[in-house]
Amino acid sequence: MEVEVKYEEGVYIKAAVQGVNDEGVVVAFEGNLKEPCTMPFAECRIPPTARLTKPPAVNDVIEAYAKLKGKDANGWQKVVVRDIKGGFVIVVLNDRESDIVAYELCRPVSTSSRFLTKNMIKQLKIAVPNDLKKFFGRPDTYTDFAKTVTNINVDYLPQSGELVITSLADQYIKRAEILADMYFNDSRQKMQLLQRREEASRQLESTGTSANINEARKIQDIVDIQLDESDANSPCVFKVIAKTHEAAEKARGMLEYAMESVAVPQTFVGKVIGKAGKTIQEVVDKSGVVRVQIDDSPSQAENGGEDIVNFVFTGTREAIENAGFLIEFHVKHLKEMDEMRDQMDDLSRQLYTTRASPGPNGGPYNHSFYGANGDRRGYAGRSDYRAQDGPSDRGRGRGGRGRPRGRGGMVSNAGVDDSDSDASKGGKNPTPEAPKEEVVNGRTEHANRGEHNRSQRGRRGGRGRGSAAAN
Repeated sequence: MEVEVKYEEGVYIKAAVQGVNDEGVVVAFEGNLKEPCTMPFAECRIPPTARLTKPPAVNDVIEAYAKLKGKDANGWQKVVVRDIKGGFVIVVLNDRESDIVAYELCRPVSTSSRFLTKNMIKQLKIAVPNDLKKFFGRPDTYTDFAKTVTNINVDYLPQSGELVITSLADQYIKRAEILADMYFNDSRQKMQLLQRREEASRQLESTGTSANINEARKIQDIVDIQLDESDANSPCVFKVIAKTHEAAEKARGMLEYAMESVAVPQTFVGKVIGKAGKTIQEVVDKSGVVRVQIDDSPSQAENGGEDIVNFVFTGTREAIENAGFLIEFHVKHLKEMDEMRDQMDDLSRQLYTTRASPGPNGGPYNHSFYGANGDRRGYAGRSDYRAQDGPSDRGRGRGGRGRPRGRGGMVSNAGVDDSDSDASKGGKNPTPEAPKEEVVNGRTEHANRGEHNRSQRGRRGGRGRGSAAAN
């Protein structure tokens, strides 16, 4: 819940209400300009909601959230507009200094401010369940409750085990009241998950610490290693007693825990984790790190390349270095494999292009249809076969079932002796010259098919099977 507190004459600074007492309002100032304190009601006002309806003109007097004299902070104060550039306003302060303020941080001069009174402050106390009192004793545990409701201040009183809700409007108090039970149920689930996570972390660290202590004690010139666990809420403290500085530093490297991240290209994240986490678990086991956490969202690489995902390892520095070494090796291997696959794809495309090049007769060279010498498999000697067998080479043409190939069901006389035909016996018409044949792409074609067919008009097959030509 935000208010504006009088800083000096004509200047107000932003502050958040933390509580109310008989003397005034307990506030925390923005930017830690002052320590939290109690301010009189008459010096605290509700922030004005009026905004500029049009850009100000030069020499207009407005209020702007400009810098304070001699302070690294801003406050609302009267200023004079000197110039306007784009979405910014150049203003002159009372001490003749200038400042540049964004247009949205300007507003009309407040003519009537609403200062707080004790009756304007609305408060609600909500009892915290017993099993959550310790959990709510943690700092900032209930900040999400205040953000959800908005326009309220939430404080926890450990003595009474209550949440104190403060607001300037009844509607926000009502929201907090109806949300309380649901919020406590959600907080209970969150508390249980946090406790499990913290317990698992302690067990992991304890296991790793015990093993590291035993290994460190085996270092030459180490006299003793003592562990201070007097404070359960603070990290473990080791005291290393050694004969030489080198031995102490070596033991320190094995005992001192740290958190460091290793960048992995986003493309390889799934393969680095492995199926069911097998690969990353192997890295954890072999390196000796205590824990690995993977960032939820990728970040932009510094060199502007591919996005990266950070793998955050927890453990000794030596263990973290080992984990980074294993990750870098695996990523390098994955990149090499991708390059090899790309090369194989290029070779496959080149091989396909070569096989699809023109064959001996101008068509595509298909090895499944051409022999080593370019002859078409299964079709060699087709023209000889037709020249020898003639009319026995029948097929289904457009003339009907069984009609030989050719226009109108004509029987092709290519290579057939017509000496006994009617035309030759009558002597009226000479025997037409047999059509010339060409072999094109392995098939026999008549060079003068049209003329040949016209000369054979007397030989037409009936509907169905064609009449056989006499040999």
